Formats: sequence, C-alpha cells, structure tokens
Amino acid sequence: MQKKSIFILVAFLPFFLFGCAATPDRIAKHAMQNIQEFDSPKIKLSEFSSAKLEPVEMVNKITTNPKKLQSARELEVKLKTLIDPLVTEWPTKGTEARALIIQPKLVHLRIISGTTRFFTGLMSGQSSISMELALLDSKTGQIIANPQITKTSLASGGPGVTDSNLQDYIANIAHQYLLVNM
Repeated sequence: MQKKSIFILVAFLPFFLFGCAATPDRIAKHAMQNIQEFDSPKIKLSEFSSAKLEPVEMVNKITTNPKKLQSARELEVKLKTLIDPLVTEWPTKGTEARALIIQPKLVHLRIISGTTRFFTGLMSGQSSISMELALLDSKTGQIIANPQITKTSLASGGPGVTDSNLQDYIANIAHQYLLVNM
C-alpha cells in the first residue's frame, strides 16, 4: 500500500508543481480579473492626445534597503516594458493638446528570497507588493484615477503567484488597467 502511495505522489507531483505555473496568458487573465475591482478613470483615457510614463516613485523604506531597491528596479523595468509601447502608440483621439501622466508609486514591497523560503518555508511569511497608479491630466493636474494595485504570494504560491513573479503580476495589472480604460 505504501509503494502505491509513493507512486501516486511521484506521478502527480509535476502536475502540482507545474500545473499552476504562471504563464504569460495566465498572468494576463489574472490581471483582467483584478482590474474589475478598480473604479474607472473620471475621463476616458483615449481623450488624451498623448501619454507619458513617469519613473516609479518609491517610499523611503524601499529606497534605503538595497534588496528592496533591486526588486523595485526589476518592477520598474517590467512596467516600462509593458507600458512604453502603449505610450508610444497612444491613440490620439483628443483634439486638445493634453497628456495623460502615468505616475506609479511603490508604497510597499516585501519579497521573500528563494533561499529564505527554502530554509524556513511558510514560516518566512508572504511576499507582497503594493503600488499606486496615479493617472493625472497634464493640463489641470487633476488625478483622474488612482488604483491601488496589491498582490501577495500567500506564502505558498497560490494559483501561479510566487515570490519571484509578483512584479509580473503588478506590471500586468497596471498594463491591463490602461488598456481597458482607453
């Protein structure tokens, strides 16, 4: 009986490990589900004649910690990779010369390293990132949207969410929010 249990465990282990792996499609689908929770901007984004992505602003707790700063920079690269093409090819339906200013602000970042996770497991806690995505009208300075994007790994990965891919989820949620509200 014990051999059968071991066989079943070994046979199905790859499905448990890789069946919930985060693929680009799965991350995008998850992002679409997440943006349903956010309020729409006060103005349709397509009414802006252009858009500009500002560098990621960070709270002091992140900028003074080298490991957190490195993770924050990784997130900034992922945001730029996804959002820069939108900004470059912005649909210019608006007749007024006013730009949408996209200001991401990282307010919380906690990533558990693989080494820490290996040695302490669930006891090391959960990784989490929280970012405000302020969208401003360049003409008036008015904030037209400011969704708070928060994601956690739930200390065990959840459905594809792990310590190492939280930045992907945050960047994709920001990207999808902009796309859906154009």
